[in-house]
Amino acid sequence: MKREAALFIFLIRGITIISSVTAGDVGLSVETSVDAVRGDPVTLRASYTNQKQLLTLTWHKVDGGVGGARAVVFAYIPSAGRRDASGPLENRADLVGKASLRIRNVRLGDEGLYVITVMLDGPVQQEKYVYLNVLVPPTVAVGPENPYIVEWSTNVTLNCIVANSKPEITSLYWMKNGVPLTALKLSSKYGGGDLHFPSLIIRNVSGEDSGTYTCMADHVTRSGNDSLSLEVLYPAKIVQVSDTVRTQEGGNVQLQCLANGNPRPRITWSRGGSVIPSETPTLLDGLLVSRLLVRSVRKNNTGDYICSASNGLGSRASRTIRLIVEDPTVTSPAVIAIIAGATLGGVILIAALLCTLFAFKRRKRDQDQRDFSFYYKAGRQHFEYVAKEEMRKAEESPFKTKASGEFACKPDSCVDPTSAYESFKAVKKNRKEGSRYARALYDYQARGEDELTLQTGDVYEVITWEGERWWLGYQNGSIGIFPSEYVELISENDARAQASGEEKPQPPKKVPDVPQGMAGAQKVLPPLPPKKIPQRISQLQQYLQAEEVVSLPELNTCHRTLSKKPPLPPVTPQ
Repeated sequence: MKREAALFIFLIRGITIISSVTAGDVGLSVETSVDAVRGDPVTLRASYTNQKQLLTLTWHKVDGGVGGARAVVFAYIPSAGRRDASGPLENRADLVGKASLRIRNVRLGDEGLYVITVMLDGPVQQEKYVYLNVLVPPTVAVGPENPYIVEWSTNVTLNCIVANSKPEITSLYWMKNGVPLTALKLSSKYGGGDLHFPSLIIRNVSGEDSGTYTCMADHVTRSGNDSLSLEVLYPAKIVQVSDTVRTQEGGNVQLQCLANGNPRPRITWSRGGSVIPSETPTLLDGLLVSRLLVRSVRKNNTGDYICSASNGLGSRASRTIRLIVEDPTVTSPAVIAIIAGATLGGVILIAALLCTLFAFKRRKRDQDQRDFSFYYKAGRQHFEYVAKEEMRKAEESPFKTKASGEFACKPDSCVDPTSAYESFKAVKKNRKEGSRYARALYDYQARGEDELTLQTGDVYEVITWEGERWWLGYQNGSIGIFPSEYVELISENDARAQASGEEKPQPPKKVPDVPQGMAGAQKVLPPLPPKKIPQRISQLQQYLQAEEVVSLPELNTCHRTLSKKPPLPPVTPQ
């Protein structure tokens, strides 16, 4: 084998010597510099364009730069069927494509200058240089040891050593349980741990400082890291216990105590200096949980129960839980507080509803006062007179009982108090929709204080008129009823024109048609319908009293049955 290798090398050298005299353009192209990572594969890319037959292709490593000694690392002779790697690349290199050299498992010693030589039939020869730069990732080591066990309330230093990196690392930092310490924002807790001072200092360590610490070194190739586990020994500590427990006799009660510490603490229960057996503690989210079950509690179980924890470091930790066993016949303060709170809440709610209702009614009353202020001012004296007259008539009523002085109520003469507001609904509607006016067609002399005297041609404002044969009207400060057959409705414009004194033609007086069989007889108006003014006046008075506009004596809602109005006197046709 050595002899064959020597002959092969001699042949390559001979061809190189011969071909060096006949150098030419092969169309060879290469990458002038290639980076590789130690341990990874790399390819020195090369190619040529000349189509002549290949005689030899060799790769040399040059010692000391251009012009230095050359060592064959790969040779390809197609005519001899030889394709071999030699020297430092033996068994680690191969030809890829037409001329590229692939190196496996790059070593730091592979770094340097390489030259490729291509000889074609002609003979034509060309060579070019490629520099291989080998990069080395950092090697990171942490200490002092793993795991690293320390005691609480001391300062701890974690070492980080970075070596063999090529080029130098770009940054260095520490992580705790996978989270960078810079993100924890505890500058007063930690010191160092960076590119200038790689070791990490942890001040005044406690149980919360236990965990996995990792030193990270960033590099242009890839980061290097190493980790250790820090274990802090600290005294037992009780984290949480049950609140004061109130219960009744006969039931079971469970008291709970959560503690931690390193080494794991021992938890005991006691009452009055006597140790009480308890369940075996369990581990939950890093905490030791101990439970004490008191079965069928009685009054004598009332008292303080103490949970204690110790692990040989520092002093024993203790917390007290109060157990109160109550008599089932006595209402507990908590229940009393709930009932009192619910009652107070109900009272506040009812008060709020009443205030809302009062405010709504007050706003409605104020609105109605604004809507009807015109009529209140005009008819105040008239309503007072009618109210007094109605009371006088009621006093003379034959339905007044002798024993009590109260009025007996007949079904056909009683006023429904719930309808007292209905009359003014029509008035309010009339005022909102616009005033209505009527012109008198005939003279009409009022027959009572509740009626309005009509004069032919005069204009009256109609307050209520829908569905009534007796209308309620107003003129010159007087309010009263009048028969609808004696007037005609006119527009508001006509009423305003007549009030301003403009000339308006007088309408012809209308006379009812003469019934058949009474030709030549004197024409008369039909009998007037029964008046309902007592009920109307009562309604208006009740409404006015509710609005506090005038002060009227209260009328009894039971009145005498009023007889129908007598027929009007005959009217002689003109």
